[in-house]
Amino acid sequence: MTNYQLAKLVLMAQGIESRKRIQKTVHLLQAAGCRFDLEFRLHYYGPYSSSLAEQLDRMTAADMLTETTQQIRVGTQYNYRLNETQQRSLEDFEKTADGQTAKRDMEDYRELLDLLRRQEARVLELASTMVAFRQAQRDWDRAAAETARFKNEPADAPPMTEARELAQNVVGCNHG
Repeated sequence: MTNYQLAKLVLMAQGIESRKRIQKTVHLLQAAGCRFDLEFRLHYYGPYSSSLAEQLDRMTAADMLTETTQQIRVGTQYNYRLNETQQRSLEDFEKTADGQTAKRDMEDYRELLDLLRRQEARVLELASTMVAFRQAQRDWDRAAAETARFKNEPADAPPMTEARELAQNVVGCNHG
């Protein structure tokens, strides 16, 4: 994943609340064909990329992303956005030939990103986990059953039904 891709993703999403949401959103966009070239491993909260986490830290430290913290019930939540200076830098890059190509590639996923932004965090987590199991097993029923077991969620619970529908939608809209 390039710095441009991550910054553009945050801008297109009008900011992203929580590191977990970024991880799941990026994982699902990549599953849909977005060329981020990240490796994910299954973690307690679903697929996780240490490279993505490190990139968030580097970009924040370099003032390429703005990170704010918020105390929530279970601890600290980290939120990301671009300030006006960061947005101008992005726009300047997009005026170049490479920037125009990169922008088109990201814009192809705007509709899917909008869909992911509207999802509850739990549904994103379940959908992302289900996609990971589906990629390993190639079978939706087994992936859903494995997700329910791994996440300790009743297989027939509404979040599981929503997650499966979302996961199948994501995989079905592969642009690659």
